[in-house]
Amino acid sequence: MSHLRKLIWASWFIGTSLVLLSWLRLVSNDVGWCGSYIAGAGWLVSLATSRNSSFIRLNCEDTDESSRLDRQTACEYQASIDQLTRQMDNSPENRSALLASRGAFHRVLGNWDAAIADLDAALASNPDCGGNAYFDRSIALLNSGRPEPALLDVENAIAYFQNDDESYEQYEWARQWRHDILLKLERFDAVVENCDQILLEPTPDELATRLTRGIALTELGRIPESLNELSTVVDAFVEKEQDEESLISALQARAGAYLRAGEVEMALADIRRLQTIEGLTADNLSRMGVAEIQTNDYRAALNCYEKAVLLDPSMANNYFQLAIIQAGSPDDRFRDGPQAEVNARKACELTKWNDWNCISVLAAAKAELGEFDQAIEFAEWSLRIAPDREKKQRQERVDQFRDGKPFRIGEALPRTIYRRNSAES
Repeated sequence: MSHLRKLIWASWFIGTSLVLLSWLRLVSNDVGWCGSYIAGAGWLVSLATSRNSSFIRLNCEDTDESSRLDRQTACEYQASIDQLTRQMDNSPENRSALLASRGAFHRVLGNWDAAIADLDAALASNPDCGGNAYFDRSIALLNSGRPEPALLDVENAIAYFQNDDESYEQYEWARQWRHDILLKLERFDAVVENCDQILLEPTPDELATRLTRGIALTELGRIPESLNELSTVVDAFVEKEQDEESLISALQARAGAYLRAGEVEMALADIRRLQTIEGLTADNLSRMGVAEIQTNDYRAALNCYEKAVLLDPSMANNYFQLAIIQAGSPDDRFRDGPQAEVNARKACELTKWNDWNCISVLAAAKAELGEFDQAIEFAEWSLRIAPDREKKQRQERVDQFRDGKPFRIGEALPRTIYRRNSAES
């Protein structure tokens, strides 16, 4: 049984026990006791899954043992949600604590809207619900495509945990989650600054912090520093042996840094190592595609991304990369304006139309089709939401389309969409 699965089962056992204890205590109307224990149940649920995107799903067609366990756990969480709902009818005076706990269970199941609704109501009726409620809502908000309010909530959670000596572990997890949000917001300087601050003190999450720091350094173009940091992390996880998931994350990040540096052979070595560990995945095919683009083998790159889309249709980056080639390949044999638009729109939909990279590539697809008015419209949209460091390049793209010139690879190619194994959906 994996470490994550052990945490899930432990959280279920303890969380259910706490809910039952809370129900018994509700009879005596002790609001403070009940609230603290239900919040504890919510935290244990958060601890099990807050840093992993493989949320439990109900799928009756799953056949392998791990899927059956996941399905069973999901049904048990749903039973807890139903029980908490009944308790709210019987004990309205404890509604805020019960809402916070039900919101935590909804969050684990990936019911983002339901989680946000419950946690909104809990915090509105009792702003002192505690850091767990803010933390759970932060996760749900980010997964709903709302990173700015998610950042505010995790800052509130950190403030609560920081002032509670018994919440040290929650405090560390919340600080790591803040990094994930900042990465999503592309505030890479802030990520590095926060990591540096954390590393000034002893922390149980030193390697995770260094991994995050290495990713941010890559995005900032500080490649030598990034490779040094990521290589240190890879070596440390290799020594640990048992922490395979973390090693995979570190190898993925280092392969990306090598690709940014143009060191294709080094990147391919890490990708092949990943394939040895986890097999042929959409992530690995995506990185292989970037390497093929860098060697100008567009046919091989298209093949990688087409296979990746079949393996994981929910991964926006592969549609994004297909659209880049189909809209901007220097070799006209691989350009396909209509299909570029289809793939670019799919990437935009999967990123909820708030990723400037995807919208920029949709603009390029429109330009390839000769629809320059719409190309300009999407390019201006990309310019508006792009981070400051990208504004100049995005403006140049707008001007290029105004001059009636299509995009071609090699002209400030957009970076691969940032994607990490976190709670993002």
